[in-house]
Amino acid sequence: MSIHLNRYKVLERVQKENVVYTKAEYIAEPTRCKEKNCDSPYFAIWNPDLTPHKVFAVLDKQPTVLQVFRKRWRCKGCGATFGADYEETSEWKNGISPEYRNLVINAWMSGNYRSIRSCSANFGIDDSNLEQWETDLAETFYDIQHIDGYEQLYFGSFSCVHDETKHCVVAETSNGNGGLVGFVKDYSEKGFIDECKRFENREKVRKIRYDYVPGINKALHDAFPEAELAVNRRELRHEFERLLPEYDGVSELSTLLQPDKDITDEKFILPLLRWANGIPDSESGKKQVKKIIMEIKGDICNSRHFAVEKAVVDTIRSVIDKWVGKKASFESIMLHVMYDNDMWRQKVKYAGKRTGFVIHNVVGPIDLYEKEKDFAIREDMDIRGFEITEKALNGLLPE
Repeated sequence: MSIHLNRYKVLERVQKENVVYTKAEYIAEPTRCKEKNCDSPYFAIWNPDLTPHKVFAVLDKQPTVLQVFRKRWRCKGCGATFGADYEETSEWKNGISPEYRNLVINAWMSGNYRSIRSCSANFGIDDSNLEQWETDLAETFYDIQHIDGYEQLYFGSFSCVHDETKHCVVAETSNGNGGLVGFVKDYSEKGFIDECKRFENREKVRKIRYDYVPGINKALHDAFPEAELAVNRRELRHEFERLLPEYDGVSELSTLLQPDKDITDEKFILPLLRWANGIPDSESGKKQVKKIIMEIKGDICNSRHFAVEKAVVDTIRSVIDKWVGKKASFESIMLHVMYDNDMWRQKVKYAGKRTGFVIHNVVGPIDLYEKEKDFAIREDMDIRGFEITEKALNGLLPE
């Protein structure tokens, strides 16, 4: 049974932005008991006082928050008590209809709201509702989204507020093209054991540029044995700065890590080793810095020889940084960055269908009911990576 206003006595109706707030008294009487195994048709008023109950529904194509005042009834057969309007809302979680939930999710995915809190407040729901829906959608998308093994990949790490796990975005950066190919939730040596299962055609990967985190070079080598590795020197410098927060000599790293193009690998790495040896023993991070340099010195040298589509990488990183700055969760960042890309949007919509949501390209609430124009989602669609050109990525740039 769905909501119809002819079962209500409307007391007040106010529109705020695109949501209608309505106070109403539920005047219809129950036709069945709330207990599934009870078929008694006889009921008596258990509590004549009108108790308020919020219902979130879409009525006449308008998102509507109903503050319902209704009596409570008692079944004469089994003794169960229930609100008179339970028949319309018994299958809805928290009194929120599937249509209303879909509308809120689409509004959130449109990117027109700064935070889950602002989006939830606009539609009168609790933050936890939208957070859970987003998590459900993200988990489904993550489970079905495999990452293709392109010839050259970039693994860019990032962290979210109130989240100790290191995450990463994966991009394809070869042949003059580049593109977003996926996200890795646990970017650590231990976590990558499971994460690497999401990568397909790993034998095709020949070069990997990566942001350093402890042990990740070994994890990447094990996952992609045919690939040469090159560390991202900028992020490596940041790691050394983290390990040596009080050491003034860290500023010298910028020069050492940006040598002349014609210098040999030996003449490049030896000054770096001398610099590490010159760190005062009083610096607690000295041993760790020296250990890192020795473990990945080949990757440090490779970083000078591997070409990279810098514009593509910087574009993707600028988008990630924008969302991190908004204190977004990993789930929010992954879904919004993927959804904002024309080619990946279809995969997010497919994940929505698998989760029980209807994801459309929406601007306002009315668009939810428009016929889908741009894509027919297939049940048998293969969820894989795309090679996306730099031009396609430009749509991701913040305004």
